[in-house]
Amino acid sequence: MVVGLLEVLTLALAIDVFAMGQAGPGVLAAAIGVGVFLGAGASGLLVDRRRLAPTIGAGILITGLPLAAIVLADHQVLAVVLLGLSGAGYSLVDVAGRTLYHRAVPYRLMSQVFGLQEGLALGANALGNALAPLLIVLFGPKGAVLATGLLLPLAGAPAWLLIRRVDASTVPPGPGLDLLREIPMFRVLEQPTLESLTSQLQPAAFAAGQSVIEQGEDGDCFFVIKQGRVTVVRDSVEMTELEPGDYFGETALLRDLPRNATVTALTDLELLTLSREHFLAAVSTTPLSGIEADEIVSFRGPSGSPSP
Repeated sequence: MVVGLLEVLTLALAIDVFAMGQAGPGVLAAAIGVGVFLGAGASGLLVDRRRLAPTIGAGILITGLPLAAIVLADHQVLAVVLLGLSGAGYSLVDVAGRTLYHRAVPYRLMSQVFGLQEGLALGANALGNALAPLLIVLFGPKGAVLATGLLLPLAGAPAWLLIRRVDASTVPPGPGLDLLREIPMFRVLEQPTLESLTSQLQPAAFAAGQSVIEQGEDGDCFFVIKQGRVTVVRDSVEMTELEPGDYFGETALLRDLPRNATVTALTDLELLTLSREHFLAAVSTTPLSGIEADEIVSFRGPSGSPSP
């Protein structure tokens, strides 16, 4: 609703309060946009935290309080800075909130929950558009922005208590998050999706000399090496060796083919495995072209050898 209010209130601020001319609304909107962009970068670091409620609470305050402070601004430059800060706070709430959805909502209900949230957001945005002229008539442009800024902390305080309870009941991202981030096909996933994927990872251990997968067998898992080294052999020919951070097993899953190589542990091995179902669900959300997909399934470090 605050976003909807601001879409109208920035026009009144630029034209009626700060006399910025025809370009003024665009300048103020751009300030919010720059803040959103910078806030998104910061949120990428903060949402790795085990708990998200503090980030959401901080975002609510950083969004609302700079808007309220515009009532004290006596120059357009200060208004631009305050709107930029507000945009940064909005990014914190948005990214951390969406991440919390992924942690809290069962996988089978994810689409319904996001659909409900987006519908409510669109309705609230329209309500904000409709209320903004009324606030301007009642309180003037600055008073309307003050009321908009105070709305978030006042409404956010009781809501944050509920958010904290939900946050405390969720499972934070698993230890494989950093490993998944370095895998090309997962690198393009949004942070919430990537975090959700870590909860599906299962550990597996193999002794040196033990076979992990055999050429010709059906593929049912994707593997990421956490510790140790393996050798990849196809038709009795060694293709490559893989080490921590490398991965294998995606070709059989993506192309629905039998394993095209045998992978054997060279040392004691710790792996993280992802089932076929969760692997395909994740990569189906990535915006890859057919050529990019072919490059990914054939990528294997500096040697360029194909993956089983």
